[in-house]
Amino acid sequence: QIVQQHIQGRPQREQQSRERIARFNRELNDLLTEMQKNIRSIAVIAVNSKIEAPRTGEHSPVLLDMAHNVEEMIKRILYHIDKALKFLSTNNKLI
Repeated sequence: QIVQQHIQGRPQREQQSRERIARFNRELNDLLTEMQKNIRSIAVIAVNSKIEAPRTGEHSPVLLDMAHNVEEMIKRILYHIDKALKFLSTNNKLI
């Protein structure tokens, strides 16, 4: 009887698991999308820094280098976020 109850409850447990995974994927997707927006805002700051750097005189090369490093980091972060979002999209189709 215990085995029979376990077998009968299996579809419901599987459905609950699928729902939890789908909810997790949606929440992760939302967080990654929000991160993308924040990173793009940081990219604007980096561009502004490059524009303003020449006005700083002797500190200009350092500020330009820092802005360039920030832009490179932004590209890498956005690449990884995009890759994660594509993976989630593919994974959602499998559920």
